[in-house]
Amino acid sequence: MEKKYRKLRRAVWETIYRVSLITPNFYVLNYPIAAAGFFNGNNRFPRRVSSQSATINDFIFDRMIRNRWGYLEKICVDKHYAKYIASGIAGLKIPKTISVFKIDRNTTADDILLWIQPFLGRHFVMKPTHSSGKIIFLDKPLNRKTLEEFLNFSKRSYFNIGRETQYYKMEKKLIVEDNISTGGELSDYKFFCVRGKAIYLQVDVGRFVDHKRAVFSLPDFKQIDVMYGYDLPENVERPENLEKMIEIAETISRDVEFVRVDLYSINGDIYFGEMTFSPCAGSDHISNESWAIDFLNRIKAESAPKAAIGGRFTSQAARSFDRQVGG
Repeated sequence: MEKKYRKLRRAVWETIYRVSLITPNFYVLNYPIAAAGFFNGNNRFPRRVSSQSATINDFIFDRMIRNRWGYLEKICVDKHYAKYIASGIAGLKIPKTISVFKIDRNTTADDILLWIQPFLGRHFVMKPTHSSGKIIFLDKPLNRKTLEEFLNFSKRSYFNIGRETQYYKMEKKLIVEDNISTGGELSDYKFFCVRGKAIYLQVDVGRFVDHKRAVFSLPDFKQIDVMYGYDLPENVERPENLEKMIEIAETISRDVEFVRVDLYSINGDIYFGEMTFSPCAGSDHISNESWAIDFLNRIKAESAPKAAIGGRFTSQAARSFDRQVGG
């Protein structure tokens, strides 16, 4: 019975994906397609953001299907561009880009294998610039099946999968960059920020082995009683450089309404990961609804109209970086 259910589930999601492929990017059409994923994670349909019972997931869902992104948000959703935007911040290291490869529906595993041949056996990683969750460690054995699965995943757009509209018509690329890990599993430090204010920290551990997650208030680093998509880890130690990471995350987020800034801490050094504007498309289940409601209320309070803050990452600066990387 369980096997049949999984097969049916895959068939349903594949049908939704195929419908999404041929559906234009309009709010009234984005809503029903994205609502399927939202319902799957939240066991309910989205609520209006103005509702007193609306949660952070309702906020994420609403903003991603309305397609009202600023220029900077559209650029920074690309991991390659985001590294340029984040470069130059004191105390922040950027993983070095080794090579970038554009892909389309006709790209084959042989094309990718030919491209990465000079990098095999070296301490590099390969990943898509337009999505998350898949990574190839080039210093580990690589079989063709793994490479084909990786390529098939990379050919898909988050717009078509969940109607995350910032990915609409986004160029698909693979990037080879330095592997910043030193042998052990990295912990991801993900800062939820609102107009330059870091309000919560999500810590992910064991992502490629036994993925677990905890959420903390900031700046006091007190763990929130909530399961956010994954089970709780047994223990998460406060990073020694937490204050510096908060400062960096707030600098990066200064000119956007809401963003999750992902950082890594390795032997005291802070590395940039990515910027995420619609985390998990609002579909990660949240066990503590009162906290999820309060999360949105804090966003509303922090994003209220206020004087311009003159941040570093203006649209003009973004265009300058865009020209620099050949966009």
